[in-house]
Amino acid sequence: MTILQGIGAANALLRGASNLVREFKQPNVDKAAFAGMLREKLAGTSSPETIEARLIERTENFLRVRDANADGLLSRDESGLNKTLFTRLDADGDGLLSAEELRQPYLEALHKRAGGR
Repeated sequence: MTILQGIGAANALLRGASNLVREFKQPNVDKAAFAGMLREKLAGTSSPETIEARLIERTENFLRVRDANADGLLSRDESGLNKTLFTRLDADGDGLLSAEELRQPYLEALHKRAGGR
């Protein structure tokens, strides 16, 4: 094994350990808490376009922070979401959540509310 291979292997091991520690530190999130996280970022905005942009930003941040294996998708364990909410959000039923699946129900509700005004 060359020195560079050894450094690469050590780096991969540390990255894996770091991801594992980060995953264990993440609290579980129920439907109310997840909606609250989204609302927190949206507070004080009135324009549907601004709310939509912030909603997209917030869900992408949620995915980035919780994605322990950095594959761009969240398993139920990574997400911390309860089973009911996770299943509801998992539109394609593959057991993984994309950023689009995370935000879609909330975007639909936003568009429905904006259209109903």
